[in-house]
Amino acid sequence: MGDWERTQRSAKKRKKLSKDRIEKLDAINFVWDHPIEYEWNNNYEALIKFLDENDGAYPSSVSENLDKKTLGAWTSTQRAAKKRKKLSKDRIEKLDAINFVWNPSEYEWNNNYEALIKFLDENDGAYPSKESENLNQKKLGAWANTQRSAKKGKKLSKDRLEKLNSIGFRW
Repeated sequence: MGDWERTQRSAKKRKKLSKDRIEKLDAINFVWDHPIEYEWNNNYEALIKFLDENDGAYPSSVSENLDKKTLGAWTSTQRAAKKRKKLSKDRIEKLDAINFVWNPSEYEWNNNYEALIKFLDENDGAYPSKESENLNQKKLGAWANTQRSAKKGKKLSKDRLEKLNSIGFRW
């Protein structure tokens, strides 16, 4: 579709597109100018809507849902563009304004850390079990075990180690 759209834009600029075709394209709100900016803004708005409808959970590029997968790929593209210093200051500011997650693994680690604190508080210091029937508790128990393994393998950052030690994490 992209090549066809470029052809229509080019033909209109060269005054080679009939008035009838221009009217038909206008009737479907064809984007004549700045299609890349238009597409970026559409994805940005779709992300805002997605976050709102999913309690702040981010879409995944490995999702089964095509819309979610496309949006997940778009968010990954924004992260990669920023990392390569190819994302404009304006776009970075727009994404920052909605608390865009630039580092999903750090974001996920912090969410699990906060969930562990809450779990320990609500359960009088009892740890979640990866053997639990409760899916959230099972995931949190597995996460806690992953932290233990990371420490054992010397793959747990100093910052994370300090955070876990500060809550009296049971190693």
